[in-house]
Amino acid sequence: MPEVCSWDPFASDTLLEEEIRRLIGKYGIQSAVETGTFLGVTAQGLAAMVPAVYTIEVRQDRYEQARENLAGLPGVEQILGASPDVLPGLIPRIKKPALYYLDAHWDDHYPLPEEVAIIAEHDPAPVIVMHDMQVPGHPELHADPQPDGSFYCYEWVRPGLEKIQQPWRHYYNDQGAEGMKIGIMFVTPA
Repeated sequence: MPEVCSWDPFASDTLLEEEIRRLIGKYGIQSAVETGTFLGVTAQGLAAMVPAVYTIEVRQDRYEQARENLAGLPGVEQILGASPDVLPGLIPRIKKPALYYLDAHWDDHYPLPEEVAIIAEHDPAPVIVMHDMQVPGHPELHADPQPDGSFYCYEWVRPGLEKIQQPWRHYYNDQGAEGMKIGIMFVTPA
């Protein structure tokens, strides 16, 4: 039986939602790419903010569950596949500027460093939102573990970020709202 989608977009983190809205306005975002569709709630939230949303899910069962939740939403394209395989063909065809919401991880695969490097190769000035990141000085904010047991962190994705063509900067949330209190790292043009 499929899971019923009762979650709120952005894990009920209203501060994250406000920051994404701010970034969309500031950079004139035309497309959003989400990795890790899960049940489609983040894609729903992004669809209310930008004209085109592309959401990538590797698991067939999650893809099918999300299809029900995303049915009828204009401008949302679901893609079944592994994000490192999909992104090289997707990024060149989407309208820019684009926001990338990176939240894919499955089984023992953690594609975040690959995703960042692919984005840097194909988009000279991306806006990137990385979910589940370690926020320095804020252990109360959730971070996912890397394969070696250390947490998702800046140093893990830095090699890919350094390939971004335009000057960029990164910053973090320093609090989670009433939601799940998850660490977020943002990358924007400088």
